[in-house]
Amino acid sequence: KALEEKIKATKEEKPKPKEEKPEPTPTPIQLSEGEYFTIQLQSSQDRERVEELLTELRGRGYAAYAIAADLKEKGMWYRIRLGKYNTHEEAVKDAENLRSKGIISNYWITKR
Repeated sequence: KALEEKIKATKEEKPKPKEEKPEPTPTPIQLSEGEYFTIQLQSSQDRERVEELLTELRGRGYAAYAIAADLKEKGMWYRIRLGKYNTHEEAVKDAENLRSKGIISNYWITKR
């Protein structure tokens, strides 16, 4: 009887296994026709510096370009961008690759 009680107590002490929940699948960002993702490397009001950075990136073989944005009271800003991607994931993958090579230190993924 003592053995039965010990077995019963051992069974009661066992933690229940955690219920495995499947990882949620991220919902892909939908693009409208003609839209795409791009990597924004920097935004600056210094046009000369932007031209220098574009020259440096293009010299390394990257098809970088700048978009001018008139932010009214904040003035004119130049956004340095790279690439044309069909998915957010592709853009992030390339941006992280550039970061790992030390070519960029920061980035934003934008939808155009």
